Amino acid sequence: MQALQTFRDKHIIKILSGVRRAGKSTVLDLFHKELVSSGVVESQIIERRYTSMDFAENFDERSMYADLKGAVALSDRKCYLLLDEVQEVDNWEKVINSIFESSNADIYITGSNSKLLSSEISTYLSGRFVSIPVFTLSFSEYLEFQYRCRRYDMQGKEVLKTQEKFYLSDVSFKYSQLGFNTKMIASVLENIVYLELRRRGHEVYIGKLGNREIDFVAINRGEKLYVQVCRNLIFCYRRTAADSESRWKSLSRNHHLTE
Repeated sequence: MQALQTFRDKHIIKILSGVRRAGKSTVLDLFHKELVSSGVVESQIIERRYTSMDFAENFDERSMYADLKGAVALSDRKCYLLLDEVQEVDNWEKVINSIFESSNADIYITGSNSKLLSSEISTYLSGRFVSIPVFTLSFSEYLEFQYRCRRYDMQGKEVLKTQEKFYLSDVSFKYSQLGFNTKMIASVLENIVYLELRRRGHEVYIGKLGNREIDFVAINRGEKLYVQVCRNLIFCYRRTAADSESRWKSLSRNHHLTE
């Protein structure tokens, strides 16, 4: 974002390049919001995502040029072109070069490394662009994307200050560091369930009932949902009837789960 702000309104094409899923599209979305918050009106911002199904299969460089030229012509003020995944259109660099020369537009484009770092860019856009690399998160940044889940004492009905757990925003990070191990499956499933509960708008806690633990207590608008994550459902059913009945009666008696 800092690089985009540095080159904003400079007469040069800004090219954001990086590997797939590095966050290039997200950076453009954030920059859109930054433009609006700084006073740029929506009619000045022209966004196109060329991976969208909105574009016909025969959409080519001439179609791209006509579309962008027409959109720019609708405004009598400087336009901001935010063009995502331009490599999906053959000869896109010719279009960008023409728009750059003939229109009052500040141009920002994204694409994958393999398609953007080619000789065509050097030929058509030489001296007219600045390359802004977009990387995936660094190790220290990634650590910020973990969620703290505190414990909830179901008997004392209070949130505890200790013994919390942490869940990753992306479980693939665990695989990248530790490799695959079947013993991880249970904890990964627990991580996935936690994220899904958060996505659905729940406040999520780990339930503590005496010396027992409930994986999650999810609260939404005053309603509580008790969740136990199980990798092997058949194994779970093998618990003795007496044990299962005793545990759930205890929960019902103390927390009115039967109401």
